[in-house]
Amino acid sequence: MSSKIIKTLEPKFYSEFKCIGDECPDHCCHSWGVTINKQAYKKLRKHKDPVVKGLATEHFQLLDDAVESKWAVIQMDSNGLCPALDETGLCELQKRCGHKKLPHTCQEYPRLAKFFGDRVEMSLVMSCPSAAENILYNYSAMMFEEQERRPEDVMHGKAGGYTAKTMPQWLPVIREFCFELTVDPSSSIDEKLFGIGMFLKQASTRLYDLQSLNGLVDTYREVQAERKTQEMFASLPTADNLKWQVFADLDSHLRHFAKKYEGRTENEGLSISTYRFQQCREHMLWLIQNDGKSAPIPPDNSLMEFSETKIEGSADLFVEILKDAKHNYLDAYFEENPQVLTNYVLYYLYNYQFLAANDKTPFEFYKVMVVDLYMLRCYMSAIAVNQKSIDREWLVKLFQSYSRRRQHNELFVDDVEKRLADCGADSAGAIFSLLK
Repeated sequence: MSSKIIKTLEPKFYSEFKCIGDECPDHCCHSWGVTINKQAYKKLRKHKDPVVKGLATEHFQLLDDAVESKWAVIQMDSNGLCPALDETGLCELQKRCGHKKLPHTCQEYPRLAKFFGDRVEMSLVMSCPSAAENILYNYSAMMFEEQERRPEDVMHGKAGGYTAKTMPQWLPVIREFCFELTVDPSSSIDEKLFGIGMFLKQASTRLYDLQSLNGLVDTYREVQAERKTQEMFASLPTADNLKWQVFADLDSHLRHFAKKYEGRTENEGLSISTYRFQQCREHMLWLIQNDGKSAPIPPDNSLMEFSETKIEGSADLFVEILKDAKHNYLDAYFEENPQVLTNYVLYYLYNYQFLAANDKTPFEFYKVMVVDLYMLRCYMSAIAVNQKSIDREWLVKLFQSYSRRRQHNELFVDDVEKRLADCGADSAGAIFSLLK
């Protein structure tokens, strides 16, 4: 066992996370490929409890390209659910063996660990409902504490990210300043995002000249203090047709990857997470199809409609929905709950490390961040207009189900870039217009 100690940085949303078990509306044990490490595979298949041994023998499938950390995979049932779940949604393996005997994947989710220089930064993925709620609504979510851990106790020694030797020198400089811009109390969230975008656009050309990059940071501090970015943002033109094109195209893209399971005869075979996402997006579908007229919210076990075809509508009606939501519902809600959007942006900057590992420039990362927030705003706008209000339950469902649709699709980022280009929305001006 290693005697070496590493430093970890743990935000409050991580340290205060608690799994809610059978109360979770979208548990993690469905529709994914859950890998099993070699040690867990062998021990569970030889376990003295016949239920545990039976589940492991029948449903653990060896991988052809097996390695120590990914030795096998759990075969989901015809409903897309893990066969180890009991009738209440709890895990038989955990009940009978304990948490530490589970496969590493099951122990770790929704936790993440990434090196950031000489420390490991701990995080959570927002595809977990409990994690999403804590990230968005905890006022102290983005407060940090430093701890000391043994490497083997941090995600079983599997932290990703950048060590001190491999981290680009520009990354901490840029991220720290973006944090600073995000918490500026004198600007609205959209003004902050515009300022971040303006900075990252120029910073992307100076990544390997630290002196110039630090000079740019100083310049932008002065620009921010003089409220010049706020003035520039106010003068930005709107682009209603472009907004509609981006939404309609990406909405179609998000639905394209919906899985269906033959065992789920209700809800047209949709997985739990896809069903929850559809509940959120169908408000827009209804409003667009019915000239902006609202409809009763369906009961939890039904959907208005599920369609694989691209949503059809008009830019004028779409923009009116966004305006109605902003002025009558969302502005007031986020004035009372300012931490929600601020936490989301801070989490995004912290958790994704600017997609540097994906060979993206800071401004390319920024485009993806703005698009994600834009799509979320479109869906929350429709929810608010359709039900004449917005609340915590719907927002958590939206952010979590959207994250699950998008987060576990490795091709999403590249596809977004291609689709933005196809829409004529990949320029800085087009991206900034999505904030208006």
